Amino acid sequence: MARRIQLRFPLMIASILASLAAMWAGLVRLGWGLPPLISTLIMAHGPLMISGFLGTLINLERVVALNRRWMYAAPAATGLGALVLLVGTTAALPVQHRARDHSIKGNVGPDRFLKPVRS
Repeated sequence: MARRIQLRFPLMIASILASLAAMWAGLVRLGWGLPPLISTLIMAHGPLMISGFLGTLINLERVVALNRRWMYAAPAATGLGALVLLVGTTAALPVQHRARDHSIKGNVGPDRFLKPVRS
């Protein structure tokens, strides 16, 4: 029982951090004069709030109710995802960052919708 209680606290901390960061990003998006903590925080507002905060907390609540140890994997995954977003996606995934800087020519990815295609 004490072991399971110890598993809950890091997940709750990750959920609280995701909530605070998402609220900060929301205030920045609303135009308050707050500096963004990281450059990708403004765009991470939705994923942090939905997956990071609600996903971790609701999953944790269900795990505690069902009382199965292996079920801690789901809230751990959403909490870890929130922490990756807090660190910054470009810092956490350097391969993706390099691929975006040296993109392949053609109509692949989101650039297709942002730039007009010329023949």
